[in-house]
Amino acid sequence: MSKVVDSFEGRQGRPPIYPWQSWMDERIHKLIRGEDFNGAAKSFRVGAHRTAKNYNLKVHTEIVDDGAAILLEFYQPEE
Repeated sequence: MSKVVDSFEGRQGRPPIYPWQSWMDERIHKLIRGEDFNGAAKSFRVGAHRTAKNYNLKVHTEIVDDGAAILLEFYQPEE
């Protein structure tokens, strides 16, 4: 017969690569490629929108400095 437990014993997926929650404070953050994120800014922007959706948020993004940086602002969507 099965036993009910409070939580999984092992890892639950891999930990996030980026500290998304620290950027979800409704302030504009300028992230620098090579320091704050890796890869192309366009790819990072896709990840930011996916993460916002997972947290039921929206995000404004703007690629700046010829792709060397990106501006992010997570915010609560209007209802």
